[in-house]
Amino acid sequence: MGTDLQEVYDAFFIKVPTVDFFGKESQVFQFFKSAISKCYRHTYDKLDYVCDEYTYEGYFKNIISNSSIELISMFMVKEYLVQKFSLLTTRKQYLGTQAFNKIPSNKEEYDLTENSLKYWTDEISRFLMEFPDYSDER
Repeated sequence: MGTDLQEVYDAFFIKVPTVDFFGKESQVFQFFKSAISKCYRHTYDKLDYVCDEYTYEGYFKNIISNSSIELISMFMVKEYLVQKFSLLTTRKQYLGTQAFNKIPSNKEEYDLTENSLKYWTDEISRFLMEFPDYSDER
């Protein structure tokens, strides 16, 4: 048995401490699946995993590196922010920019989410520079 999926989940939760994901295990797992698909070409670790579809607990079939855990969790944060930003953008389009901006909480949340998304995109780009170049010869 390899690395427990909980290690990835914990690395993700540390990056978004203000968000309560209690009862949203399936949503976190969707972030995980999306992140895994984006990490395959950046790491030499085999990212095959086994997961219980009801509890979302499981493990990777192999032991994966801390760098891979970090990369997966960073992509999970980005997926969370993309989803949140999409909802806010939809709300902004529905209300109209002027009406949306008149509601202080909406504008603050939109700006914070947009800046966070840019930050994590940059962080992922910087982190990926540490990984070896992808090669079909793996």
